[in-house]
Amino acid sequence: MIKTRKLDADIVNQFVKDKKIYEDTHHNCVFVGYDEDNNHKFASVRGTNTNKKFCRDIEKSDKGYPFCREGRSDTLCIFESAIDIMSYLTLLKLHGVSQFHNHMISMGGTSYITIEKYLEKNTNITNLILCLDFDDEGNFFSQKIRGKFGEKYEVARHIPKGKDFNEELVRIIKEREGQSLSTREQMEMEEECVV
Repeated sequence: MIKTRKLDADIVNQFVKDKKIYEDTHHNCVFVGYDEDNNHKFASVRGTNTNKKFCRDIEKSDKGYPFCREGRSDTLCIFESAIDIMSYLTLLKLHGVSQFHNHMISMGGTSYITIEKYLEKNTNITNLILCLDFDDEGNFFSQKIRGKFGEKYEVARHIPKGKDFNEELVRIIKEREGQSLSTREQMEMEEECVV
């Protein structure tokens, strides 16, 4: 995941240390969400085999307890996938941003449940930043979120330079290394399932 997705090792390792990411017995990556008592309530499995795509939520997972990075500010950044949260944090680090205190959640696709539950538990949040994919679904759901939450919260959108923030990150790293994305890499990134 670190090598192919160009994620910062320290960022990934912090999520591992916090027990929000682990590898299952089939070498899949599992992303975990916890309740207020630190009980795991949500888990999404994502295959790491580049030849065969595999992703699913573990049975009885509750999207109200998403994979997230808790913050201390009044702002919630909303992502479709766990990979995009880590990509965004890696991009911030690449650009020299060392202090970032916004809350960050992965909806595990597109789901109001994740947003509603997180906002219920974090009543200090007044701003939402939509960091959804720059595709038809991401654009459509961004409009839906604005319509649903726009009266109570300030809503802004941070559009990635590419389909999503991982694609943006991979492009930047490849450019710094003097490489370009192959057609195969572009197709694989476009076909990825969202976690």
